[in-house]
Amino acid sequence: MLSEQQFALIEQSLPLVANVGVGVTEHFYARLFEHNPEVKHYFNLSNQQSGKQPFALFSAIARFAKFLGEPEKLDTLKKQIAQKHVALTIKPEHYPIVGTHLIATLQELFPEDFTKDIEAAWTAAYLAIADLLITEETGLYAQNAAAVGGWDGTRQFQITRIEQESEQVKSFYLAPTNGGPIVGFTPGQYLTVQVQPDDQAYRQMRHYSITGIFDGQYRISVKQDGVVSGFLHKASIGALIDLTPPSGDFTLKTSSNPKVFISAGVGITPMVAMLGHLVEMKSSTPCHFLHACQNEAMHSFKEWLNGVSQKTALVDVIHWYEEQSDYATFTGFMNLHDVTNLPIKDGEFYLCGPIGFMKAIYKQLTALGVSQSQIHYELFGPHSDLAA
Repeated sequence: MLSEQQFALIEQSLPLVANVGVGVTEHFYARLFEHNPEVKHYFNLSNQQSGKQPFALFSAIARFAKFLGEPEKLDTLKKQIAQKHVALTIKPEHYPIVGTHLIATLQELFPEDFTKDIEAAWTAAYLAIADLLITEETGLYAQNAAAVGGWDGTRQFQITRIEQESEQVKSFYLAPTNGGPIVGFTPGQYLTVQVQPDDQAYRQMRHYSITGIFDGQYRISVKQDGVVSGFLHKASIGALIDLTPPSGDFTLKTSSNPKVFISAGVGITPMVAMLGHLVEMKSSTPCHFLHACQNEAMHSFKEWLNGVSQKTALVDVIHWYEEQSDYATFTGFMNLHDVTNLPIKDGEFYLCGPIGFMKAIYKQLTALGVSQSQIHYELFGPHSDLAA
C-alpha cells in the first residue's frame, strides 16, 4: 500500500504522465522494443503506428494512479483492461518488463522533475496497479479454463467456410482442430485471432467480433484493413489459426428495455450478434437497427437484416448510405433526428464504428436527452472515452 506521502507525490506529478506527448510514448516503445523485442508478439502494429496504443497505456496508468486510494472508481477500467490482456495472453511476467521501461522513460525524459522520491512513489503505484490487474486476469484465465468448451491461452482452429458479406467484409467459420466443444459467448464479445504471416517477424493479433455460433463453430466477420485481416482474406478453407477464448465487456444487457443498435461500416458485426441472439430467443423486446455505410455494395448482412425485419414488427431496420441509392432509407451521414420513435427515456443504445462516427452519434444522443448511462459502446483498438 502506498504511504500518504507517496499518494501526495503521485498527485503532484500526475500531469507528467497524464499529459505525455507523442515524444514520450515513442521513447517508451522504442526503449521497450529495443531491450525486449519478444514483447512485439503482444502488440498490434496498426495501433502502434497510429499512436493509439501508447496513448492508451499512459492514460490508463495515470487514471489508475489517480484513483488507487478509491478502488471502486477503478472497477470498470480494471475489467476492461483485464479482458483485453487475457485476450492477448498477457501474463504476470510481462508486467515487470513494462514497468521497468515506463519508469526509465520518465527518468530519462524528465530528469529534473522525476526525483528519487517521485520515482519510488510511481514504482510503488505501478506495482499496485499490476497487482490489481494480475488478480483480475488470473480469475479470468481460470474461468476460461473451467468453462465447458473453454480453454486457457490459445487453441488451434481451422477455417471451414468463407462467405462474402459485402465488398470488403468476409465471414469465416472456425472449428477447433481437436474436434471438441467450444465455449459460448455473450453477444458483443470478440475472439482474438493470432497468426504468423510469412512477411512478419512477429506473431500478429487482432480482435474480431463473434457474429454467431453455427453447428459448433464460431463465425467472425472481417473487413480487410490490416495485417491479420489481410492474412484471413487471402486464406483458403482448411487454413489454421490460433484463437483465445471469447472476451470483451461490450455485451448485450439482459433487461427487457428496448434496444437500439447503431453502427457504421464493419461496426455492424457485434450488432448482428446482439440482434441475432434476440431473434433466436424469440424475444419480445422492441429493437431498432440503425446502420450507416458508403453504399449498397458496402452494406454487410443486408439480406439477413431484411429477412429479420420482414418476419417481425418488433425490429425496425433503418440505414443511411453516403451515396445516392433507391435501397437506402436515407442518404448522407446518419442523423438520429430522422428517426421519430427512438426510446429516449428507457432504451439501451449500443454504438460501434469509427471514432469520428461514434463521437458524432454520442453527441446526438445526449442532445436528444439520452443519459450517458443508457449508452454502451465499443471502439476498435485501445479503449478511450467518447465523452472526453
